[in-house]
Amino acid sequence: MLNLGRYISLFLFFTYLLLSKVVATLDRDTITNGSEARLTITAYGKEIEEPTISKIEGFDILSVSTETFFTSINGKVTQGKKFYYIFAPDRNITIQPITFIVDGKVEKTKPLSLRVVEPKFSKDDPFILEISTDKDSYYLGEPIKLHVHYQEDLSQDVIDRRYSEPSSDSLWLKYKSPVRDRRGADKYHVYIDYIFTPQSIGDLHISGAKMKVGTRARRRDSWGFFFETAKWHDVISQGINLKVLPSPTKIVGDFNISLNVDKSEIKSGEAVNLVLKIVGSGNIEDIQPFKIDIQNGIVYDEKPEIAHTMQGGKYIGTFTQKFAVVLDKSEDIPQISFEYFNPQTKKIVTKRTHKISIKVLQSPKIGSENVKIERGSDEVAKQPNISNLDRTYLYIISLLSFLGGILVSLIWFLSPIQKLRKWKVLRNILNRDRELFKLLLPKLYSNSEIVPIAEKLERKIYHGEKVKISKREIREFI
Repeated sequence: MLNLGRYISLFLFFTYLLLSKVVATLDRDTITNGSEARLTITAYGKEIEEPTISKIEGFDILSVSTETFFTSINGKVTQGKKFYYIFAPDRNITIQPITFIVDGKVEKTKPLSLRVVEPKFSKDDPFILEISTDKDSYYLGEPIKLHVHYQEDLSQDVIDRRYSEPSSDSLWLKYKSPVRDRRGADKYHVYIDYIFTPQSIGDLHISGAKMKVGTRARRRDSWGFFFETAKWHDVISQGINLKVLPSPTKIVGDFNISLNVDKSEIKSGEAVNLVLKIVGSGNIEDIQPFKIDIQNGIVYDEKPEIAHTMQGGKYIGTFTQKFAVVLDKSEDIPQISFEYFNPQTKKIVTKRTHKISIKVLQSPKIGSENVKIERGSDEVAKQPNISNLDRTYLYIISLLSFLGGILVSLIWFLSPIQKLRKWKVLRNILNRDRELFKLLLPKLYSNSEIVPIAEKLERKIYHGEKVKISKREIREFI
């Protein structure tokens, strides 16, 4: 009965192939998770309309190719097209019927089942690829460090390697280390580290990495001669399932904060420069710009800068924001608070900068109380006797020297060369926004008409806005 059932199944299958004008087949019915499957659809006919297929059961099609065939056996002509679809599912699927239009008629394929199993390997395998994380649950925004380790037996004659990275739609790649390799006594090792940030909460799956390894092989051609070629081995790691938990704060990690000032004493109307720094490991790129509130001054803040480095195996970020503060009188720079969640202690941490006191030195006012008159001795110093003629001669010489000095100064001041030099200096200042901004800062409190111009410069320099500023108007205040 068993053999009879098998024969009946084979008979029905070949009958289907003979009668159907569209036939779908898979290159195999079981694949390893991470490897590719090939779906072949053969359509028999003269006019074939291929449907638009971008996904197969929710999985992207990696490549599509077609092949036209034409055969004639004993006067019987057979023609049609073959369509090849490559895709990589990560779970068991059933491919539903696909519709084609063949010679004006609607034709459908039969359903196909594909089984996906997790890769298995032993320590004795010639090629091993593994990925790992330091834990299986993370908070939203907490960096995930993923380690990739590939090893191959030195007895294998490897001629090529093609690596595919692990991936997930819910991860943002922050860092990828340079490839490190090491040759041992009997194994060749390759190491790569990644740092990801989860973008959503819930269950998270990271697909396995893949190494396509080509070893040297010999094959015989149709003439009986041997030739060298590559035999390819698909080495696939297991995937990783993680859990992403909601975080009580937007910023997650461990950080330190500091605020430094370039000087603690300034003159009225001068600017003091502040530098705010936050250094640590976490999603530092999500920190928003800070604001400083000053009662007796004006604050200009720059756009923050973020940099990253690897220190002791940790991915350390630095958040830097600069401020320029113009004060009219002494003022305290208030504390800046920064809150984050530490996943190690599972506590919310608030860190603050120190309060900084800035002393403004007032310019001395001219008044009777500030004027000190000193009288000389009542004794009159004895002067040498000078005749009236000599005194007249000295007066004439002094007057001529004085008038000559004034004439030379006027000629030099009004000369075209001097005017050109002054214009070049002024033009250079006007063309450099930052120097012009620094030049206007001390004059803000003495002339209210400068404030709108300074605000335009501040938006142009620190916020990247396109602002039109009249240079003719600025020249009046320089």
